[in-house]
Amino acid sequence: MRKIFFCLIFLFSTLSYSQNDLIGKFCSNLTEQKTISTIQERCITFNNDGSFVEEIRLDVGIILTGKYLFSDNLITLTYDDEKNETSLLKIIKISDKKIVFKYLSKNRRSKRIILYKSIQ
Repeated sequence: MRKIFFCLIFLFSTLSYSQNDLIGKFCSNLTEQKTISTIQERCITFNNDGSFVEEIRLDVGIILTGKYLFSDNLITLTYDDEKNETSLLKIIKISDKKIVFKYLSKNRRSKRIILYKSIQ
Protein backbone atom coordinates (compact mmCIF):
# COMPACT_ATOMS: atom_id res chain seq x y z
CA MET A 1 0.00 0.00 0.00
CA ARG A 2 2.81 2.36 0.87
CA LYS A 3 4.56 1.76 -2.48
CA ILE A 4 1.37 2.56 -4.38
CA PHE A 5 0.96 5.79 -2.43
CA PHE A 6 4.51 6.94 -3.19
CA CYS A 7 4.19 5.92 -6.83
CA LEU A 8 1.03 8.03 -7.15
CA ILE A 9 2.72 11.03 -5.53
CA PHE A 10 5.68 10.68 -7.90
CA LEU A 11 3.37 10.38 -10.92
CA PHE A 12 1.37 13.50 -10.04
CA SER A 13 4.49 15.49 -9.24
CA THR A 14 5.88 14.79 -12.71
CA LEU A 15 2.64 15.89 -14.38
CA SER A 16 2.56 19.33 -12.82
CA TYR A 17 4.97 22.21 -13.15
CA SER A 18 6.26 24.70 -10.66
CA GLN A 19 6.11 28.46 -10.99
CA ASN A 20 9.91 28.59 -11.08
CA ASP A 21 9.78 26.81 -14.47
CA LEU A 22 7.67 29.67 -15.76
CA ILE A 23 9.83 32.62 -14.69
CA GLY A 24 11.68 34.26 -17.58
CA LYS A 25 11.21 35.47 -21.13
CA PHE A 26 9.75 33.15 -23.77
CA CYS A 27 9.68 34.10 -27.49
CA SER A 28 8.31 32.59 -30.67
CA ASN A 29 10.48 31.11 -33.37
CA LEU A 30 10.06 33.22 -36.51
CA THR A 31 9.81 30.18 -38.78
CA GLU A 32 6.84 28.87 -36.75
CA GLN A 33 4.79 32.06 -37.13
CA LYS A 34 3.25 30.91 -40.42
CA THR A 35 -0.18 30.50 -38.82
CA ILE A 36 -0.64 34.24 -38.33
CA SER A 37 1.26 35.94 -41.09
CA THR A 38 1.08 39.44 -39.63
CA ILE A 39 2.79 38.50 -36.35
CA GLN A 40 6.54 38.63 -36.74
CA GLU A 41 7.39 37.76 -33.14
CA ARG A 42 5.63 37.19 -29.82
CA CYS A 43 7.37 37.25 -26.43
CA ILE A 44 5.95 36.81 -22.95
CA THR A 45 8.03 37.64 -19.87
CA PHE A 46 6.82 36.16 -16.58
CA ASN A 47 8.22 37.94 -13.51
CA ASN A 48 8.64 36.67 -9.93
CA ASP A 49 6.15 39.21 -8.59
CA GLY A 50 3.21 37.78 -10.59
CA SER A 51 3.34 40.35 -13.38
CA PHE A 52 3.89 39.69 -17.06
CA VAL A 53 4.78 41.64 -20.20
CA GLU A 54 3.56 40.41 -23.60
CA GLU A 55 5.29 41.88 -26.64
CA ILE A 56 3.79 41.38 -30.08
CA ARG A 57 5.71 42.63 -33.06
CA LEU A 58 3.68 43.28 -36.20
CA ASP A 59 4.52 46.15 -38.50
CA VAL A 60 4.50 48.06 -35.19
CA GLY A 61 5.21 46.81 -31.70
CA ILE A 62 2.47 46.20 -29.13
CA ILE A 63 3.26 45.84 -25.44
CA LEU A 64 0.62 44.45 -23.07
CA THR A 65 1.10 44.15 -19.32
CA GLY A 66 -0.80 42.58 -16.48
CA LYS A 67 -0.83 40.01 -13.71
CA TYR A 68 -0.75 36.24 -14.01
CA LEU A 69 -1.82 33.39 -11.76
CA PHE A 70 -0.30 29.93 -12.25
CA SER A 71 -2.01 26.86 -10.80
CA ASP A 72 -2.96 23.35 -11.93
CA ASN A 73 -1.06 23.75 -15.21
CA LEU A 74 -3.22 26.74 -16.14
CA ILE A 75 -2.07 30.32 -16.44
CA THR A 76 -4.63 33.08 -16.05
CA LEU A 77 -3.47 36.32 -17.66
CA THR A 78 -5.33 39.45 -16.50
CA TYR A 79 -4.40 42.39 -18.70
CA ASP A 80 -3.98 45.96 -17.42
CA ASP A 81 -6.46 47.57 -19.78
CA GLU A 82 -9.81 49.30 -19.47
CA LYS A 83 -11.72 46.02 -19.70
CA ASN A 84 -9.39 43.92 -17.48
CA GLU A 85 -9.51 41.21 -20.12
CA THR A 86 -8.51 37.71 -19.08
CA SER A 87 -6.92 34.92 -21.11
CA LEU A 88 -6.59 31.34 -19.97
CA LEU A 89 -3.57 29.30 -21.12
CA LYS A 90 -3.39 25.53 -20.68
CA ILE A 91 0.22 24.45 -20.22
CA ILE A 92 1.07 21.37 -22.24
CA LYS A 93 4.81 21.35 -21.53
CA ILE A 94 7.42 23.48 -19.81
CA SER A 95 11.11 22.76 -19.98
CA ASP A 96 14.24 24.80 -19.43
CA LYS A 97 14.17 25.65 -23.15
CA LYS A 98 10.52 26.12 -24.11
CA ILE A 99 6.89 26.41 -23.08
CA VAL A 100 4.02 24.84 -25.04
CA PHE A 101 0.46 26.04 -24.38
CA LYS A 102 -2.99 26.52 -25.85
CA TYR A 103 -5.33 29.48 -25.41
CA LEU A 104 -8.58 28.31 -23.79
CA SER A 105 -10.40 31.65 -23.70
CA LYS A 106 -13.69 31.61 -25.56
CA ASN A 107 -12.62 33.94 -28.37
CA ARG A 108 -8.96 32.82 -28.61
CA ARG A 109 -9.05 29.05 -29.08
CA SER A 110 -5.85 27.96 -30.69
CA LYS A 111 -3.58 25.20 -31.73
CA ARG A 112 -0.42 24.60 -29.75
CA ILE A 113 1.79 27.66 -29.40
CA ILE A 114 5.47 27.13 -28.73
CA LEU A 115 7.60 29.85 -27.17
CA TYR A 116 11.30 29.32 -26.60
CA LYS A 117 13.14 30.49 -23.49
CA SER A 118 15.16 33.58 -24.28
CA ILE A 119 18.67 33.82 -22.87
CA GLN A 120 19.21 37.43 -21.85
